[in-house]
Amino acid sequence: MKKVNGKKEVKQILEPTSSPKPATPASMSFIKAMEEVLIGKKAHKLEWKDKSFWVEITVDDRVSLHKPDGMYYAWTIMRSDTANNDWVIL
Repeated sequence: MKKVNGKKEVKQILEPTSSPKPATPASMSFIKAMEEVLIGKKAHKLEWKDKSFWVEITVDDRVSLHKPDGMYYAWTIMRSDTANNDWVIL
């Protein structure tokens, strides 16, 4: 070790105190999410805690809601579905 101003220089190794925050999915508007659905992607609303809820185009060319039971249902779009930028693509 070398001396700096008459004192020993001490090198300190910093340990991380916590792991980095996980990346959050980029959320988008309802309109942008539906544009993605129209090209074959699955869209999920963040307020739906269960990731097995999503909307997508089904074989009969309808935008349908997939539920945790594995079935697709007719989806009635509510005003609350369109109000926030809380849609993500799965």
